[in-house]
Amino acid sequence: MTTSEARKNLPGLVRAGSQIAAPSDSLLGNAVQIQTRGERQSVYLIPEVDAMAAEARIEELEEELEDISLLVYVQDRVANSTGERLSASEFLTGIGMAEYVEQLPDA
Repeated sequence: MTTSEARKNLPGLVRAGSQIAAPSDSLLGNAVQIQTRGERQSVYLIPEVDAMAAEARIEELEEELEDISLLVYVQDRVANSTGERLSASEFLTGIGMAEYVEQLPDA
């Protein structure tokens, strides 16, 4: 859709997009592509339900990535362990959470 068409149809596009109750399987499934004539780049008008679903999925993936990173660290630590114990600060630093070390109570 061109920007001229989008300008004319914006209230209807917004109304139609806001009535979508379930997110599509893909972020762009319900999106409307808007492009200026002669331009290669475009923008997408995405229904809120799709944007919220994408944000939720990103959060899930970030949590999974953190879990996987922790698992890899622990596996490596176990495989290369000499039997010595780690301090809390060494552990946090090892899993990429060094910013929390200063919050640990003095022991």
